[in-house]
Amino acid sequence: MRQLNNNRYYNNLKFILKHKEEWRSYFQELVELNRLQKKANWRLFLKTPKIYILRSCLYLPLNILKMFKQLSNQYYLLKLDNDVEVLKSEIHTIEKNTWIK
Repeated sequence: MRQLNNNRYYNNLKFILKHKEEWRSYFQELVELNRLQKKANWRLFLKTPKIYILRSCLYLPLNILKMFKQLSNQYYLLKLDNDVEVLKSEIHTIEKNTWIK
């Protein structure tokens, strides 16, 4: 019975790891997209600084919310990196213990 529970636990960890890695990939793409958008905004500023500054002032509250959202995305990316590392370590430990017995 104990072996059955260990197999279920191991399979659940593998399933969770797969989904966490998918989420990590999503947030990596999101952070990269935000970086590219900042680069595009900087180029727009260099082309039309007066319009860009006026627009930035008008949309200041939304820009602040976007900044917090970007920080949140970076936090989730770091959190997911940590989760994946812990899951891989746990799976490796289980595999090592299973082969030793």
